[in-house]
Amino acid sequence: PTPERQVTTILTPGARYTDGSRADPGTRSSTAPVSAPHRVLVLLIALGIALRAWAYFSNVSLWLDELLISRNILGLPLSHLLTKPLLLDQVAPRGFLLLEKLAVDTLGRNELALRFFPFVCSVASVLLFHRLASRALDGWAPVFALTLFAIGIPFIQYGVEVKQYIFDATAEILLLYLALTLRGPETTTRRLVLTGLAAFLIIWFSQASVVVMGGIGAALSIEWLITRDRRIARTLLITIPLWAIASLVAVAAGLRSMTLSTREFMDDFWGTGVMPLPFTV
Repeated sequence: PTPERQVTTILTPGARYTDGSRADPGTRSSTAPVSAPHRVLVLLIALGIALRAWAYFSNVSLWLDELLISRNILGLPLSHLLTKPLLLDQVAPRGFLLLEKLAVDTLGRNELALRFFPFVCSVASVLLFHRLASRALDGWAPVFALTLFAIGIPFIQYGVEVKQYIFDATAEILLLYLALTLRGPETTTRRLVLTGLAAFLIIWFSQASVVVMGGIGAALSIEWLITRDRRIARTLLITIPLWAIASLVAVAAGLRSMTLSTREFMDDFWGTGVMPLPFTV
């Protein structure tokens, strides 16, 4: 009798290799190409964090917009920051203002304290982007994506500014990652609901998240029209409506956070960057 051959199966994200047998079509047939990108990804994460730490501890001077928002954070009580419009035509999410106030009250009234939570958020964004790239891409593609994000000047700069921009970037990465996780066959109704409810927290740290949630909802709607996938339909029926409600809450809160003069200033400042209504070229 022929002795049984021992079969060893190695599972990796997006690939399966069986020792002693032919690999599944379209999958990687060796562990070497898998481990090499993984090692590079770890180095890129370390590089991204190191660059952000270098920028943070360089402690450069505040620029004009940082000075204006810092005057509000340092000069106004927390109750004003969370319930009333800011001074000097400034606008920022309430959650961001809460963290900034906690930072200066705990770490002191200095530039490093003001930039502490943006720096922490920028480090988290590197780790989260790694998760997103690894889930959405395969092979060496996550390496190229993470390289661009790790050394990208805007992402490093936003991580050491007393502004909410790095919170916007991190929130958008998180929303995209959550949307991808909902495509799995194991996604439960509870997970769909919790992902929808997460938007009610995200909006207090990122006003731009409203645009991204709308874009994800539109993309999923188009995909469902093409594929009629039941998993996408469940997301559209459970998660996306909750995101839509959270977006309406964010818009209402944003309008309440601005005085009439601030709204006029913002309309004038950003007017040329937004397509007018009715749509014209």
